[in-house]
Amino acid sequence: MATQTTSSRSRTPVEQAALLDRLLARHGGVLRAQAQRHSSSQQDGDDALQDACLLFLAKFDGSAIDLSHALRWMQVVVKRCAWRIGRKARAETSRRSRAEHDPDGGDVVQTRVASSGRGPAEQVELKAELERKTGHFARLKRDERIALALVALGYSYVEIRARFGWTHAKVNRCVAEGRAALREMEGEENE
Repeated sequence: MATQTTSSRSRTPVEQAALLDRLLARHGGVLRAQAQRHSSSQQDGDDALQDACLLFLAKFDGSAIDLSHALRWMQVVVKRCAWRIGRKARAETSRRSRAEHDPDGGDVVQTRVASSGRGPAEQVELKAELERKTGHFARLKRDERIALALVALGYSYVEIRARFGWTHAKVNRCVAEGRAALREMEGEENE
């Protein structure tokens, strides 16, 4: 003959409380340790276990005989309660911190609207400057462009010499003359 499991809907509140009492008597230490492990403080852990017990009384509908099922259910609920309490505590701390940084109670959103990025006018100016400098660079001799580009990318003179079969003097001359020509072009524009 199969035994019929009793659910919380047919259990009285007294029977549900007795089941919780049996669960805590056997596994209270495990549940308390789990609540502390997932909480930032002992008080938060105690609150999480208390919330889980209230949820157990209101919602657990498993077998009154099988405490292992009740234990698994409580472990999940204790962990979730601890996480919820932790999230609320972090949100409260963040809210207090924002209030301390904005003592006049001004609108926090309005004070942080300014962007650190470039605006449209700055982007247009930068684009024009880039086009101007690209034009200057294009007017250099071919070897000067190659030498300056490779030095800008971090290549050493030895690597450039090995790559193109140039002498050290040629690499040095191309870099020096290329830089001098760029400075001269900049000076002509600024006059």
